[in-house]
Amino acid sequence: NIPPENLFTLPAGAYAVFILHIKNETADFSPLLNWLRENKAEVDIIFAEEVGLQLFDYLPDYYCEIKAHLKSE
Repeated sequence: NIPPENLFTLPAGAYAVFILHIKNETADFSPLLNWLRENKAEVDIIFAEEVGLQLFDYLPDYYCEIKAHLKSE
């Protein structure tokens, strides 16, 4: 059995998923923001690879998967 504090459940629905390039402690979210604007979509929550966030300070060049949960109408 997995303790409840170690479970991670994503909400059901549609997601915009993209690979975020983190380089020299900066990240460019413009691909996601541009897509949202072009598709008139809104996000209610964003999930990032946990490993990517943990390694942000240690690696100068890293890729991280971002999942943006799209608001349903």
